[in-house]
Amino acid sequence: MLIYLTLTSNISYLISHISYLISYNFYLITHNSISMEIIEPDSPKRLKRSNIDKMLSGVCGGLAKYLDVDSTIIRLAFAFAAVFAGTGILIYLIMWIIMPKENF
Repeated sequence: MLIYLTLTSNISYLISHISYLISYNFYLITHNSISMEIIEPDSPKRLKRSNIDKMLSGVCGGLAKYLDVDSTIIRLAFAFAAVFAGTGILIYLIMWIIMPKENF
């Protein structure tokens, strides 16, 4: 019997706190303390060749802008891939063909 009373008192305590939080939030919303403005998400980032930051076709500049890093780092990565693995030039050419240009 004691366990039952303890359990019901804990449940009623929990329900009273939940109802208090709901009523307090409703009060804040109705009194404009909290703005319920809907924020639209930004448009998704698109991988495009850069018109501004380019040396050959803008692939490294566009990739750097997409990854939010310096374009020199991307250019060095392509150079190392071309020299050591031999795949940098092939990947660059494929990206040149596939990636669309930025619209300016």
